[in-house]
Amino acid sequence: MNTGTETQGVVMCNQPSTIDYVARAARFIEDAPDYVIDDVLARLQTLLE
Repeated sequence: MNTGTETQGVVMCNQPSTIDYVARAARFIEDAPDYVIDDVLARLQTLLE
């Protein structure tokens, strides 16, 4: 899916609390488009039901 953003990759919404951003030396680059966030939240909600 082309999101029109600078970054490429995946959103790991199946394990939201297990990603250690400090250990991975993560840094903020840009916000995801609203439709990507909406899709991730819908998938996460399905997992939590």
